[in-house]
Amino acid sequence: MDAEKKALVFDVVCAGFAPAELDGWNALTGFSAWSEYLDACETIANDECSVLTDVLASGELMALRHPLGFEEVRAFAARHFTGGLPQSAVPVESLYRAGASGVPAYDGISARYMGDLISSMELDVPERLVSTPDHVAVEAGLAASLYRSDESLADSFVSERFTWLADYRLALVALHDDDRMFFCALIDVVLALVECVRSRKHEAISEINLERK
Repeated sequence: MDAEKKALVFDVVCAGFAPAELDGWNALTGFSAWSEYLDACETIANDECSVLTDVLASGELMALRHPLGFEEVRAFAARHFTGGLPQSAVPVESLYRAGASGVPAYDGISARYMGDLISSMELDVPERLVSTPDHVAVEAGLAASLYRSDESLADSFVSERFTWLADYRLALVALHDDDRMFFCALIDVVLALVECVRSRKHEAISEINLERK
């Protein structure tokens, strides 16, 4: 799977979970652009190390083929991506990893890591996400940028950073909202890609160890 297809997968996650922007979302989900995304998904599904076709439910497959419109994405975010609401599923890594206290909370170790990493790369976090640099939209946006500049570095970042999404997906599944299927599908595509990246890295390390013997 080439780096540009990997970048596209993360572009879509970034746009789907970030504060919605009309022009950007419409451009990304237009027929031609979305067909390219579906092609990237198919590439992942056909990879021998991927279980994407096994984990995507029929509802998720339908959701991927017919992406939510801008107003639907914005409404879903208002209902679920805001903390403190009865049905909150805030996509922030710190909330799914226990910190020093053993209790997940905002501004955990992952937030500080992402803040330091972004600063070291002299990048800027969107103003609305400054307080949560470990937001999935920020991490996905950085992954997409890395895939367009250094695929090896991007693979390392992705294999280490996105394991929390399995727990986050459970929070999405628990929502009583039909539109959750679209967001679950976006997450499943990333998890399948992460699995492939980690598998390839493991194979490479195994080959190096065999050569040393």
